[in-house]
Amino acid sequence: MLLVTVELLPLGREDGRKTIGQARILNVAGNAAYGSYLVDVLEGSERPIATSLLTD
Repeated sequence: MLLVTVELLPLGREDGRKTIGQARILNVAGNAAYGSYLVDVLEGSERPIATSLLTD
């Protein structure tokens, strides 16, 4: 699984960090030449707003 996190750092300060979105990319099937990936896009760190299945 690959997890991509988008965070907001007000004035570049990490103590005010807020997660505004995430994307999870999961390899759900395939072999060395081809793959199938499930992509979930989340608002914040929990609420799903989109899901897609990508196949090669």
